Order: sequence, then structure tokens, then C-alpha cells
Amino acid sequence: MNKKSMLYLSTAAFVITVLLVVIFSIPPKVANPRLLTRANMEAIAYFMSDYASTHNDTLPSLESGELLQSSLTDYHLNMAYFIDPASKRQYTCNQHYSRARLRDIRNRRDTALMYQSHATQDGKRYVLFATFDQREVTAAEWANIKIVSRIDH
Repeated sequence: MNKKSMLYLSTAAFVITVLLVVIFSIPPKVANPRLLTRANMEAIAYFMSDYASTHNDTLPSLESGELLQSSLTDYHLNMAYFIDPASKRQYTCNQHYSRARLRDIRNRRDTALMYQSHATQDGKRYVLFATFDQREVTAAEWANIKIVSRIDH
């Protein structure tokens, strides 16, 4: 290789190195907390559904996020799934349905198993239902869901 070729190669390597440093030093865009909440609840719902199907249609422990996580250890969900990215608090489990049989839940479509502890600024919150669906509900919908789900607070 002649000197000119060596110069081009070393210049190209330098430029590529600088570009890589610049690209990887830019902080990643912070994800939308609502999308993360939805993704977390979808994952939890999927694994709760699988748990119920392998445990004679019985729900896992809903006494707390830690006990729910412990019940779902076979699925390797880390505790981050149980933390609301918007409020940085644990999702609230509906203890009334801890280890309940699905057939004993009258209105599964409107019965909350887990939900965001605090509504967002617009009054909405994500709720995971006994059908293993999750959706964002308004304050008015939440008032009815609390009654159906036997949530006191």
C-alpha cells in the first residue's frame, strides 16, 4: 500500500470513529409512558392468562405486585413490569380476586384485576380486566369499574 492509500484509510477510520461516538452519545428518546404502561399491562395480562390456564382457571396471588411477580416467576418478568412509568409507583392489584377462580367472577369484562394507582392528568388510567384485556378508561368509567370490582378506595 502506498502512502496515499494509507492516508485515505486512516482518515476514513477516523471519520467513522467520530460518527460512532456522536451517534452513541446521543441519549435515546424517552418512550411515551402511556405506551409503556400499555405494554407492561399487556405482558402481565398474557402471563396471568397463561398462569390461569395452567392452574385450573385460578388467578395468581393479587395481594401485591411482589406476590403477583412471585406467582409469575416461571415467566421471568422483572419488577419493572409492575411499576407504572408515569407515576413510578406499583400498579395496584385488586386483592379481592387474589387466587379466585375465573368462573366465580360474575362480570369479568368489567372486573379490574390490576390498575394504575393514579389517573393521568386527563383523568384516565389503564386497567387490566378479568378477561385479560386491558384498556385505558375515563374517570366516569373508572367509577363504575370500582363498584363492579369491589374496590373501596
